[in-house]
Amino acid sequence: MVRRAYVVSLLLVSGYSGAAFSQACEALDDASKRALGVWIESQAAESTSVDCGLTLGFASRDLTKSRSTVLPCLLEIYEYGLSRSPSLWKATEQPAPQDGKWALQILRDVDPPTALRLYREVVEESSKGSDARVRAQVEVARLGGTEVLQELTAYVAHTTTADTAAQRQLGLDIAGVFAERDYTQGTGAVKHLESLLPSNNNVIPVYAAQLGRDVGRLEEFARRSGSAPLALQALLRIGRRDVLEKLEADPRNTFAQAAREALRLAPPTP
Repeated sequence: MVRRAYVVSLLLVSGYSGAAFSQACEALDDASKRALGVWIESQAAESTSVDCGLTLGFASRDLTKSRSTVLPCLLEIYEYGLSRSPSLWKATEQPAPQDGKWALQILRDVDPPTALRLYREVVEESSKGSDARVRAQVEVARLGGTEVLQELTAYVAHTTTADTAAQRQLGLDIAGVFAERDYTQGTGAVKHLESLLPSNNNVIPVYAAQLGRDVGRLEEFARRSGSAPLALQALLRIGRRDVLEKLEADPRNTFAQAAREALRLAPPTP
């Protein structure tokens, strides 16, 4: 398998070979093992003891600090699950899971180029139009890959319902990545999503206004409590410093301070 060959080659580059593959996770320091343990507990179907004081986000941040030792461990988990790292699995009454694809979520932070390569391989191995393929394409786009944007646009264009929470979240993820990339070719697809979602949604309309360059609508959203942060970010993305200055100078604008903060990040007017 191409993926396995790639993972093994990365392990070799990282300094692990042969039987030492099984020691990649055992070599982690205690802090990294604790952080990884939070993720492992979150994957355990019957686990309810995840330490709320150490969120998954903080856990990923801590793992990123030890990239050189964490990367081989994550690649090992991705390919073999926890079958080669039994000490990390605390639910002794159950066998250690062999599906470690969740490690890709941490790899996004620890080593984005590696995560991009692996997500691209998931796309290649998944059936066209399947949820697994679409989710992987979203991650490819988030990590900078542009080759998936056209297919994501077509997927949204052919979506006829958004009745389930999973469908709505997938739609939000796709629209979000279009906004992050400022992919204006996806404007029609995002407007189509807007028509499918509840009218009280505060996210998709902002994305649609950004991609469609509807500055008047963005300014309106930037004055509302439910949509102001996203709208200010959208104005920043499309370079509308003039609108941010207007919002910052308006004494009636509840979010003038937020506009001022956005202006600090905006490039100067040429």
